[in-house]
Amino acid sequence: MPVFLGFSLILISLARSVMHGFSADPTASAHLFCIESCPLSAHAGLYRAIVCGSSLTESPIRSDFMQTGLVHLLVVSGQHFLVLESVVEFLCRKLPRTISAAVMITVLGGFTLATGASPPALRAAFAWTTRNLSRRYKLGWTPPQLVLASVVMTLVFCDDRAELLSLTLSGTAATALAFGPRVKKRVSSKWTRSIATRFRDAIVLQLRIYLVLLPALSPLVLQHPLSIAWNLIAGPIVGHVLFPLSLVAFFVPALTAIGDETWRLTLALVHQMSTWTPRLTQTASTTPLHAVA
Repeated sequence: MPVFLGFSLILISLARSVMHGFSADPTASAHLFCIESCPLSAHAGLYRAIVCGSSLTESPIRSDFMQTGLVHLLVVSGQHFLVLESVVEFLCRKLPRTISAAVMITVLGGFTLATGASPPALRAAFAWTTRNLSRRYKLGWTPPQLVLASVVMTLVFCDDRAELLSLTLSGTAATALAFGPRVKKRVSSKWTRSIATRFRDAIVLQLRIYLVLLPALSPLVLQHPLSIAWNLIAGPIVGHVLFPLSLVAFFVPALTAIGDETWRLTLALVHQMSTWTPRLTQTASTTPLHAVA
């Protein structure tokens, strides 16, 4: 692992030097193209935030998501990368391995560029690369080692404090996930026991993420323990429904109406959650929303 990591850092540093030599940054161009391709919608800011990694400027929506501890759901994160990976893997499951790998690299690479190579997306891309290398060559790297490698690689591309904060939060959350319960291949014959076990694991995982992120987020906003429950409810909706729907709307504008209605219902739900969540701090953070991921 140390030899691979050192060699990778050298290659990444050289690649970054070459990119800075271009008059137009390819990541900036791809990010601008993503923003300009956003479908016409009353919730266009949300589409751009969750797909392109743009900062959300709507203060009422931002306030509700900050209050409920769900702000990380509105920005591009490693979770969105994993959801996209799962969708592409499902669609390409019957294709030859070479073609499937080419499609996967193109889609995931394009998505990373479209976000402007934001630290969470870039870290997830490096994690995906190292994980597949470990599987392909049977290197036996553990999940925590893969997280560490992805964080160190992404660190080369961080230019300011906001990006460092974004990488810190992304890496911290990924570390909590790396030490989470392993998913078993065998499905329990007793469905009730299987569902109860998964629900228990989900609660434990959210609790772990809450406790791990609490010190890092405290200068920005103090998360109420109720955010654990809110993440269990809203997390799957935003990550597994709204993100794919918003992404597809960029290519099929006709689906924007469905996306808008889903966003409207979700925003109403989050606003109601915020009214039930006691405010622990009155300090308003000026950190860009895309940095809190």
